[in-house]
Amino acid sequence: MYFSETWTPAKEWAFTAAGRFNYTNIKNELAINNFLGLLGPTAFKNFYQNTVLCPDSNGNGTLELEECPAGSLLQFSPDLAMGQGTLGKGEIEKFTYRSFNPSFGATWQPTESLNFYGNWNRGARTPSVIELGCAFDNTPVYDTDPTTGELIFVGPRSLAERRFCSLPSTLSGDPYLKQVRSETIEFGGRGNLTPSIQWNATAYQTDLTDDIYFVSFTADRSFFQNIGDTRRRGIELGLQGKVDRLGFRVNYSLTDATFQDRFMVASPNNSSAGNVSGRGNGYEQIVVSPGNRIPGVPLHNLNATISYDITPDWTVSLTGILHSESFVRGNENNKHQAGTANARYICSGLSSPTVIDGVQYGNDTCETRIGRPDFRYPGKVPGYAVWNLKTSYKITKNLTAGLMVNNLFDREYYSAGRLGINPFSPSINGAIGPGGFNYNSNDWLASTFLAPGAPRSAFFTLTYDFDVGK
Repeated sequence: MYFSETWTPAKEWAFTAAGRFNYTNIKNELAINNFLGLLGPTAFKNFYQNTVLCPDSNGNGTLELEECPAGSLLQFSPDLAMGQGTLGKGEIEKFTYRSFNPSFGATWQPTESLNFYGNWNRGARTPSVIELGCAFDNTPVYDTDPTTGELIFVGPRSLAERRFCSLPSTLSGDPYLKQVRSETIEFGGRGNLTPSIQWNATAYQTDLTDDIYFVSFTADRSFFQNIGDTRRRGIELGLQGKVDRLGFRVNYSLTDATFQDRFMVASPNNSSAGNVSGRGNGYEQIVVSPGNRIPGVPLHNLNATISYDITPDWTVSLTGILHSESFVRGNENNKHQAGTANARYICSGLSSPTVIDGVQYGNDTCETRIGRPDFRYPGKVPGYAVWNLKTSYKITKNLTAGLMVNNLFDREYYSAGRLGINPFSPSINGAIGPGGFNYNSNDWLASTFLAPGAPRSAFFTLTYDFDVGK
């Protein structure tokens, strides 16, 4: 249900008040299988076996292929299945979300060619089915000590049952997630510099409460989780017009997207990662702090178009799309750097308890096992510029032919990325399998996995306007 009312006390002023009430019911049924997918391709596995290092049997300090009985550095330990069952009857969860979203705004138009405005509003969105299906369940799980009979804390349910998400096919369960709430304040103006040149400018800030983010708890177990507050704020500037045959449009935006709460996330391939106690079985964590920029969001963005009318029927335009560098996933703390890394830790055991998000965890006992590879790349996607060419010719009053060439100069660029490690690395001390897999993890090279942009492409269009209703 919603309402809106605009009050105009004078010709130059207008005030708007609006409100919307949302009521959402969600019912999910998810069948969970935690048996490592050994029952065939339809029995998707829901957790990854623990890392088991092949022993250095001959004591030479180097790991060889013959020292790995299963032929791989990562071996399956039968005791890890914990007797969990096959794909069975689904878990059913029902959630109800309510929100009231008010909005207030005002505009002032002192002249016919000048307008200023301001607005404040609240908004909300409910978690999606995928987010709920891959949500982290922090319900404490206990087991009975076979010797004393006492209850022993095993861990939060998602980790104790070794669940994880392998989107889009494998989900982990659907515990409750809070809806994301937003609060936005915006001020701006628009007007004409000349009868043929227009401008616009806006400043805004949006604060999100209980924002949802895909958080890694271990190297191979990730879940959607409410991480607290995040913020997007910035400015948007625009200028457009036409002088004789020459037209132009320029739009610039500065987007400062930051985390506003402190949380931990597993990122073993981040050069600043260390063992943070109390979160999983000692996998290397990073601490995300308020003010750290959100990966995948460039700070500066510029779109510019210039067009020219060669004849009244033939127009050619060139558009430039420019984005500054952005951080990659896994570098949420913005501290990853290229260069020599510290030793990598393998941890086990639980000791002194600590409490995170109301759940008791244990501190991890760690020992250095293997060296971590040097980091060859920074934790950023480099900035880029792409140019698009477009031309159109009006053959008749109703028929128009067009040609569009995207990425005109076939620029190689990347739109996103994440930190990782490449097991298909050249051999130093390891054995290389038929598929190129290096069985010595000491030889693995730290890498940044990048999402490439589209190469050059061309499209021809032919448009006919039937002049319906004209």
